[in-house]
Amino acid sequence: MSKDEWERWRAAFHEGGRPMPDVMRRARADGLRARWGLGALYLLGALALLWQFWVLQHAGTALERARAVVACVAVGVLVGAASAAMQGTWSAQGDAPFDLLAALERRNAGRQRLLVVLRWCVGPFSVAEVALGARVWTTALAIGLVVVFDRRARALFDRDRRELVEARSILSDPEATEGPPGSV
Repeated sequence: MSKDEWERWRAAFHEGGRPMPDVMRRARADGLRARWGLGALYLLGALALLWQFWVLQHAGTALERARAVVACVAVGVLVGAASAAMQGTWSAQGDAPFDLLAALERRNAGRQRLLVVLRWCVGPFSVAEVALGARVWTTALAIGLVVVFDRRARALFDRDRRELVEARSILSDPEATEGPPGSV
């Protein structure tokens, strides 16, 4: 679908009294946000690794070196899991509505896989850090952040899943634009 066709679709929805679903707006903006987020993760991961290598070089005891190695492994697992889960984020997405929705679904599936890795890894890495002498409150904070982020992300995925179904039915059924909002 060309950009002109997309504009006609959008105009038809507005003329029929039915706005485009919010998920369409989010699908357009989500690709850029995902690329920026993944780029920021790579940058922060590189900075964290540089810092840990510096700590490793200046570590005085075996315990300090072990803590730095565990932190390097944790950063590597996080960045590697994000790269694997979000594969295809850097590729171009189509401008057609169905292409945008499919790309959003792929990115959400990748984010869900990344959350699984986070849930499985935060415990063992936190236990290892505490066993190696890290502050308990920092590891508790990390676990708390993962729990809060996981719950919030699941709610957003559920919302997107419901709205994706509605948007697909609206886009595929030309008569769905008639009637009040929510009557699909």
